Amino acid sequence: MKIINLIFAFNLIADICLSQTTLVPVTFIIEDFDSHKEIVAALVTVRQTALTQPTLANGKVRFENVPVGEIEYYISKEGYQFETGRVNVSSDIKTNNFRIPISKLDDKKILVTGEVTDSEGRDLKDAWVEVKIADQVRTVMSDASGNYSLDIAPSTKFPTSTMRIEVKKGDCKKTGTVDIPRTNVVYKDFKLDCTTEGDTTPTKSHIFQQDEVNGVRISLTRCELIGKKVVCYLLYENISTNPIMEVFICPRGEKMIDENGLMYECTMHSVGNVESRSGTYHCDIIQGTKVKAKMEFIVGDINFTKLASLAVRAFATGERHKFYDIKVVK
Repeated sequence: MKIINLIFAFNLIADICLSQTTLVPVTFIIEDFDSHKEIVAALVTVRQTALTQPTLANGKVRFENVPVGEIEYYISKEGYQFETGRVNVSSDIKTNNFRIPISKLDDKKILVTGEVTDSEGRDLKDAWVEVKIADQVRTVMSDASGNYSLDIAPSTKFPTSTMRIEVKKGDCKKTGTVDIPRTNVVYKDFKLDCTTEGDTTPTKSHIFQQDEVNGVRISLTRCELIGKKVVCYLLYENISTNPIMEVFICPRGEKMIDENGLMYECTMHSVGNVESRSGTYHCDIIQGTKVKAKMEFIVGDINFTKLASLAVRAFATGERHKFYDIKVVK
């Protein structure tokens, strides 16, 4: 176990120490995309320094020791879209001032998404989902994986603070009420306690491991070998005192180690309906909901039945959820 921890520590240190032959100061100026006004209290992270700092009243934030070369940054601010990108840092410090515009969230529509399952946890296809806010009503059918997604504009004529979601499949029905959030996304899963006609798919044994970091609980439900890749399924939960927790989605740097000691890079990481194969995104986790996630690793023809470890990075600052001794089903 100490060897595995040393491997993760080495990778993290190597990540941070890349290209540190010359260290120079860098300044970011964060502005509103439409008005071009500077934004105060936007959180800026430089991956190569593993530091996060807020912008001042003039929209500026300065990082003192940044390596020359290409660096990656992340910007978050409530009410704005998460922003990520890369800039080239020069040894000529006069040129290292970067003005980055960020866009406001669309406050006219709310994305409502989630999953419908039966009492055994199996995905329900073609369940009827109806979302209603005052006089506004939208409907959609769940897909083959039980997922549904639609957007709805809150009524201006009959304002309300809640939305009603009803899910039906045959004679089975379930209704829930959700407070309209401060962000533009609502995650709501439904479990219908009724038998699905003609569905005899057996449930797969669940491997439940949980790890909690900074108010976010991640449960590892199973890992399975599909062809030449391993797919791991997870659930994200916000267990903090905050109504919304923002998690970081970026497959770069996510790793697993098999029982033979071989290491594999993550090739895809999805949380809810947000998926990344190379870029960096974020997802808001609402209190009281469980958001499904998935990670994929290309393993080729190597044969193994267990993973020694799996690390999931949920925060831009580098903290990882860790799981050990994981059975791989086929």
